[in-house]
Parts: sequence; C-alpha cells; structure tokens
Amino acid sequence: MGNSFTMSAAAAGSGVGKDVAYYAAQIRQVLDGDWDGRTGLYEMLNDAGRTMFTLEEWKFNQRPPYDLDFTANDAFIALPTDFGKVNHIEVPSSVDSRVELVTVDTILYYRANDALTDPYNYYVAIAYPTQTAQTGSLGVPRLEVWPTPSANETAAMKLNYEAGWVAMSAMTHVPNIPRNAETLYLQIVLAVARSLHNPSISLSRLLEEIVAGPIYKQLSRSYGNVQRSLGSMDGGIVDYSPSGILYRPWKRTTRV
Repeated sequence: MGNSFTMSAAAAGSGVGKDVAYYAAQIRQVLDGDWDGRTGLYEMLNDAGRTMFTLEEWKFNQRPPYDLDFTANDAFIALPTDFGKVNHIEVPSSVDSRVELVTVDTILYYRANDALTDPYNYYVAIAYPTQTAQTGSLGVPRLEVWPTPSANETAAMKLNYEAGWVAMSAMTHVPNIPRNAETLYLQIVLAVARSLHNPSISLSRLLEEIVAGPIYKQLSRSYGNVQRSLGSMDGGIVDYSPSGILYRPWKRTTRV
C-alpha cells in the first residue's frame, strides 16, 4: 500500500481495488477504535471521495465517448450514472447538423415559441432533477434538448464527459478510482475521519498538508503526463482546397 503511489498511470487499472471493509479497518486503527456513532461509515467514505474529486480534475475521470439515445417525444436525454461534468457533445459526422450547449433559460425560450424551428441545430443544457423526498439526495442530472426528438434514434449524439464520485453503500463496494490513487484516497479518508472524530482538528489544514505532500504531487504529475500531446485546437477554420477557400465549421461544443 505504501508504495502504490509510485505506480504509473498506465498500470493503474490492474487488479481489484480495496473495498469499504478495508477502509473501515484503517479508520478503526487510526482512531483507536470505532468512530463517533453520529457519523456513518459510508458518509465518511463518500465525503472523502467527493473531496478528492474536487481537489483536481483527475485524468482518470475522463471516460470514453458515451452514446446518447433519442426517445421520441422525450424532451430530455438520460446521462450516465457516474456523470460528473460535460466536456463536449458531438453529432455523428454523417449528420449535417451540430449541437450547442446553452442555458436552461434558452431551452425554455425555444420551447415556448413553437414558431421557432432550427432543422440543423440541437440545443442542450444540463439540468438536475427535483428532489422527490428529503430522505434522498438529488439524482443524476439529465440533458434537456430542443427541438424535442420526434423519433427514436440510437447514438444520436456522443458525450465526452468526466465522471463524478459514485457513492458506496456496501462493505464490498470499491471506489471508482484506479489502484494507484488508493493511497491518496486513504489519506483523505483518514483526514475526514480525524476531523469528524475531533472537531478541534481542521480538515482544511489536513487537506493542505496532503496536497503539499509527495503522494499527491506524484499522482498529479503521473496523470498530467499520461497524454503529453493534445493535438491541434478544435473549432472552425478557413482552409484551402483545389476548388478554393473552404470553411470548416464547428462540429462540437468544447468546455474552455
């Protein structure tokens, strides 16, 4: 465990990760017994995971392209259950249209004005569902879309996204992180546990020490170097062809 932070990012996914039972044992050892009964085990572990994901935009959260399907007369599209944030959305290259990320207000404006039509463009916006009960948190966000699809269509769009933290709720659950990130996650878990067990211990100070330490820096450097070349900039350009000047328009929305 102590040397896992030196593992390369390329080798990070091998093996089975450490489960909730492992982290519970580590917490008991550090706290010299059980934690404060007012704080649940899963609450601590999930708080630590969400904290880890906010410290940096980790490359290991980048997911492969995800197909978004249209359902006839549905004004929204379901997003993957581990959705965290959108990078960009594309339409198939064979379709002479594009997709643009806008605000929910813009979507509502277009829906309220039935006379508006735009056969070459789709407009989409991230929206979170309403909390249905105070005993449960908000669900996975969804993608509002206009115009509303008139027919079922598989892989109508492709989503490039970064995953968010997936909550754990069983002793056999494993965090959605690679093996070489487990040491850092354990550090954050223990920091959260110590600060909850003893309010005089500042979680902010513990996190500052972790971020300034060798484990965090090595992991950040490892994933920062996993893909050194990002290619040329995306977007519209003016290019030349045998027949003259050719304009190549945007085909994607890109988060800056």
